[in-house]
Formats: sequence, structure tokens, C-alpha cells
Amino acid sequence: MKNADWYLEKYGESHQNPKNILIHKIFVPLIMFSVIGLLWAIPLGNSLPWYLNLGVGLVIISLIFYFSMGPLISFFMLLIVAPMIYGNYLLAQTDVHLISCILIFVVSWIMQFYGHKIEGKKPSFLEDLLFLLVGPVWVFYPVYKKLGF
Repeated sequence: MKNADWYLEKYGESHQNPKNILIHKIFVPLIMFSVIGLLWAIPLGNSLPWYLNLGVGLVIISLIFYFSMGPLISFFMLLIVAPMIYGNYLLAQTDVHLISCILIFVVSWIMQFYGHKIEGKKPSFLEDLLFLLVGPVWVFYPVYKKLGF
């Protein structure tokens, strides 16, 4: 099985250009937020509690993958996604939740592909869809290292 070092190194190979790195640091978290929100907006029934939705379901599945990369990675990613869940919870109370998430999603992906045009390399997820989950870890990994983990 591939480990965290392998995933991060492989992901980093197509993210060397400083402009592309900056684009990713801004727009990968926005994509995470918007995907959670888009899935959140899919109705499952009115009788379910707010936290039983497809967005939270994706977070749980993602955390299982992150745990396979390492317990500390999953813990830090939980710290990253918790405010995203809360933000979507608040936004879901408004009439603009779905349209906001759609706009964030579209603009963020346009920027991602622009970053890869600058980089001159294709996005990693075209090789392996798991890189869609690796991207957020890669973005926040320097913070983990600065904290000594």
C-alpha cells in the first residue's frame, strides 16, 4: 500500500511552480468547502438531523483515507474540515448556499487548471483519483511540519 510520503512526493512533482503552488493553497481549500456544500445540498429527507447529509458523509470517508495516511494527518485534517462543516452549516441556513458552492466550485477549478497550465504538467488526479484527497493534505502539510509533526 502507498504511504503518505509517496502520495505527497508524487503530488508535489506536478506542483513546483510558485504561482501554481499559491493557486493551490487558495483554491484547494475552497474546492473542499464547495464539494462539502454541494453534497450537503442534496436532500435526503426533512426528518434527518442536520449532520446526516452527503457532505458530512464525504468528510467521514475522507477521514478514513487520511487515517490510512497516518493518525496525525487525519487529526489535522479533521481540524481543517471542521470549520468547513460549520461554514456549510451556517450557509445552508440561507437561500444562497447552493449557488455559492456552485460558483466557488467552478471558479476554483478554473484556477486549478490555470495553475497547471502555468506549471506545464497535468493535474495529479488524472493519474489517480485519490489525489483529489491528497491535495488538501499537501496544501496543509507545511503547517504540520512547522508544528514538529
